[in-house]
Amino acid sequence: NLSHFEIYNLDFEDFINKTEGTDNLLFLDPPYYLEKESKLYGNNGDMHEGFDHKKLHKCLSTKKNWLMTYNNCDYIRDLYKDFRIIETSWSYGMNKSKESSEIVIIG
Repeated sequence: NLSHFEIYNLDFEDFINKTEGTDNLLFLDPPYYLEKESKLYGNNGDMHEGFDHKKLHKCLSTKKNWLMTYNNCDYIRDLYKDFRIIETSWSYGMNKSKESSEIVIIG
């Protein structure tokens, strides 16, 4: 039953500020941190350019009641080392031939 859920498509700062002071559990799914140039998001990667992973960390560092998925990489693990991190992986694609290694971060 999703009657108590609200889904937003906002800039992360607006979303976090909008929900500040509530008891809501926030779920965040930011763009992957990619160490090299990638075309994963948007047209030739244009939606990934400029995402500020450090700013997101700073916004969340004093908040509670949030859950976030990220790609499993050393940079993100180090950035969120003071939070609980759970490793997960799954197969995806039409024939489940691709393996994804991600982490869930709990704040």
